[in-house]
Amino acid sequence: MIAAARIARRLVRKLIKPFALWLADLQIAEAEAHAEHYAQLRGDLVGMEKDMRVHAVLLVARRNEIRNW
Repeated sequence: MIAAARIARRLVRKLIKPFALWLADLQIAEAEAHAEHYAQLRGDLVGMEKDMRVHAVLLVARRNEIRNW
């Protein structure tokens, strides 16, 4: 029984642990890629929000010009 436990530990160390570490690295890389993508989207949305606020200010100014005709 002790030999079987040693073989099982070796299998875990030699086969399963490297695969588990590789899978964890893959998941970490995927999470970091998603975080970067979401940060980019957020930056784009913030930029679009600022552009729309500027556009709204210009529309208000144009409306005020029309009122003053």
